[in-house]
Amino acid sequence: LEGAPSTVRAWMRTAGIVDVEKIMVASLRGKVSSIELTTPEGRTRFADLLRANDIGTVILDPLAPLLAVLGLDENSNGDIAKFFGWWNEALVSGGVENDLIAHHAGHGGGRSRGASRLLDEPDAIWTMQRDEQANLRVLRAMGRDVELGDSVITFDDGTGAMGLLDGNATEIAQERLVTLQENYIMGALLGKRAVSRAGLFRDAPGVVQDTETALNGLVSRGLVIHTATGAGDYYSEAPRG
Repeated sequence: LEGAPSTVRAWMRTAGIVDVEKIMVASLRGKVSSIELTTPEGRTRFADLLRANDIGTVILDPLAPLLAVLGLDENSNGDIAKFFGWWNEALVSGGVENDLIAHHAGHGGGRSRGASRLLDEPDAIWTMQRDEQANLRVLRAMGRDVELGDSVITFDDGTGAMGLLDGNATEIAQERLVTLQENYIMGALLGKRAVSRAGLFRDAPGVVQDTETALNGLVSRGLVIHTATGAGDYYSEAPRG
């Protein structure tokens, strides 16, 4: 309901979809009102469209524009209950077995924007959240017979395919942050005789604790030399070779 038709086509080409006859794409940016669910007749037309095309799974992306054209408030539990009542009626009548609805998160990113009823209706809730510091995306899922702890999402630029890394997302994020800090420290020391501790920490990205961990690790591995003087602590790049 937001992407331009040309963008959707480009994404499908990138994904390398072969059985295109098994996918029906409706690019409805600027045409969202064509999904009329507020009347029995509108829900029947939508159901007939789904059944006629033998649709087994419906993906609605995203929810907010449809709520707006239906005159529903995403912050109202009553309006959200109405939407799901109409939506589920049309899907069941159309023979649809599964549906996935994308909805934006609030500014905190930890849960969906809007009424609490949005969290009550789904069989499972998948939450994708961006870790800005570590520059990674994390997926978690919970629901009926569904339980996925925080997992790091991988992305293939060539195909647009997404996957999940093995391991705990918190630990992976911490490792990535330390690597980011190590790269910063080695870059800051490159070509310099010595840099004061205050100088290193003043311009370091992220939090002081991560810089401390990275610096201690580099010193213990012999990649950075620590020199304590009466004027303070200084660090330099260890000789190579």
